[in-house]
Parts: sequence; structure tokens; C-alpha cells
Amino acid sequence: IGFDDTETLRKNAFCSHTIMQYDIFEIKDVLLDDRFSKNPYVLGKPYIRYYAGISLTTPEGLNLGSLCVLDTKPKKLSNQQRKALEVL
Repeated sequence: IGFDDTETLRKNAFCSHTIMQYDIFEIKDVLLDDRFSKNPYVLGKPYIRYYAGISLTTPEGLNLGSLCVLDTKPKKLSNQQRKALEVL
């Protein structure tokens, strides 16, 4: 199941935080995070409660974008899931 929007405003984008780092960026419950608790995608459709993402990085170290997973329930990636996200 995908996300209906093809793009988001940068001020509302979770991925704008992901692309600024090289490690997995995980928010177990976005309602408990001051950066995202008032985000329109949290308070309204699609009612995001969980986010994990990793930067898509060139061999030269340039972050071009991100790969992320979202859910409507709080959660935490297992070690196996973290590894899978890194490999992808």
C-alpha cells in the first residue's frame, strides 16, 4: 500500500530530516516527537504514527533522496528489518 501524494512540502516532509544524515532515521511514535506531532500527515490522512528512512547515497557520498517506510501504528524496526532497509 503506497502513499497517495507524489510529493510533500519540505516543511512537512519527514524525508528532509533523513537526507541530512547517513544512518537510519527512525521515529517510533511521531505523536511523541515535537518535530512531527503537529504535522498534517500525522493529524490527518494518512495518519502517520511511525517513520523510518535511510538516505540514498552515491558512491561519492552525496545524499540524493531517501527510502522510507511509514505506518499508522507506533513500532520499532527489528535488527533484521534495519539491515534490510540498509541493503535496499
